[in-house]
Amino acid sequence: MNSPFTRLTPGDPGEIGGYRLVAQLGAGGMGQVFLAATRSGRLLAVKVVHAEYAKHPEFRHRFQQEVAAVQRVQSLWTAPVIDADTEAARPWLATAYVPGPSLDKVVAAHGPLPPATVLTIACGVAEALQAIHAAGVIHRDLKPSNVLLASDGPRVIDFGIAKAIDATPLTGTGVRVGTPVFMAPEQALGHPSTPAVDVFALGGLIHYAATGRPPFGEGPDAAVLYRVVHDEPQLDGCPPQVRDLVAHCLAKDPAQRPTPRDLVARLAAFAQTTPGTWLPQVVDQTLPAYSSPPAPPKPRGRRTVGLRFLAGAIAVTAAAAAVATALLLPTTAAGSNSTASGSKPGPTVTVTQTRPAEQARPEQTQPEQTQPAQDDENTPAPIVSDGGVAGSKPSGTLLGTYKGIDVTVGWSVSFTDDPKHPKDKEDGSDLSYCQYSPALCNARMAVLDPGQAGTHQACVDNTRYTNEIPIEDAKGRLVCVFTDATIGLVKVTRVVDSNADYLTMDLTVWQR
Repeated sequence: MNSPFTRLTPGDPGEIGGYRLVAQLGAGGMGQVFLAATRSGRLLAVKVVHAEYAKHPEFRHRFQQEVAAVQRVQSLWTAPVIDADTEAARPWLATAYVPGPSLDKVVAAHGPLPPATVLTIACGVAEALQAIHAAGVIHRDLKPSNVLLASDGPRVIDFGIAKAIDATPLTGTGVRVGTPVFMAPEQALGHPSTPAVDVFALGGLIHYAATGRPPFGEGPDAAVLYRVVHDEPQLDGCPPQVRDLVAHCLAKDPAQRPTPRDLVARLAAFAQTTPGTWLPQVVDQTLPAYSSPPAPPKPRGRRTVGLRFLAGAIAVTAAAAAVATALLLPTTAAGSNSTASGSKPGPTVTVTQTRPAEQARPEQTQPEQTQPAQDDENTPAPIVSDGGVAGSKPSGTLLGTYKGIDVTVGWSVSFTDDPKHPKDKEDGSDLSYCQYSPALCNARMAVLDPGQAGTHQACVDNTRYTNEIPIEDAKGRLVCVFTDATIGLVKVTRVVDSNADYLTMDLTVWQR
């Protein structure tokens, strides 16, 4: 088959947000999608918003809200959000790369899928919706192009983005949020969306996968939307194994549709997605191409020519030298953590901690130290900080190492300088010792595997995010804690259960 990747063009950027671009993956109503790589070679899909959306403040506000929400989604059936910059000239969003084609491309190339495969897709997508809705997000544009088929099951992408697009004046000038053939009646009528609209779309998606056509036909948007609101779906030709499921999801009344939880329970027998078995062989044979991206583009020759020209100009006159220097500076800074490369300045990093015992004492640290030392847990060590400024140094720069921090249950630790006094609230901080579990709490954390080195890069590459880690699971493990400007590496070394419960932890903070 042809390669699913398109090579970068001279007009494409070399990197976005510090991630090196490798190829083009496609383009859609929201923006362009690129295949990118982390420093260690892990692949990401980076979506860059179209300029016409980026110029609208309300879109940026909504986009920021949606990104914060979708980062909380935890499911094996979604492509997790890895990083984002909602303040860039063209906002972008990076997710884990899924090595597989979209459902619409598979059906277009190979025709309708077998009922067993269709039901497996339905189960995976329903479980994805369950996680998406639990995070307070509604997809609103679930369709075959937003479901990718990997060797180990389907993945739902682009969840939570339609609401942000709806926040621009462009939606009043011919740009429609959602896809008419998969819209629910209440969407077509302009009523507020609820999670039930995604279940309706799932019904249409299942029908499409099984028959190769949408249940309300195709044609002009107005005609399709009329049929969605007033007509019954055309289920002729839909395999009997899936017909009742489709009809249930396509109920006109949202209250009559099943919930994603209901669907997962109903389809549990189809939850097995063993590689090489759940997809038809003809589709499975296409998957290796999606794991073989093109070689990264070589440095463009015109840059070398430009430097030689500037070097020659320097040798000619002093005036030319000044011009050459002015032009040369942005090029030599390309590897730094500059605003042009997608980084954002941040506040000075300090640590606020609470201690039922004596206060830890600051000492000087060695810049090369990147992991908490493992002292005896009964001997609190001093807190160490280099006074770094978040955002002023390259990504991965060590900002401080802190030892023996005692945090009382219900209290919190802040990686920033505001406030500098101990906090006795769980909200508004970088890391909390939550009372209700008890657990470590943060909007975005990840637990490293046993034996995995506690490094900045290990945290960057970890995509198994969560917002709560029970203390019994965290003790002795390395936990990455992500903020806008920093990454913290936490190791819980002691947990004291008494009238004044507290934990002791070591903390390393890097520039994100």
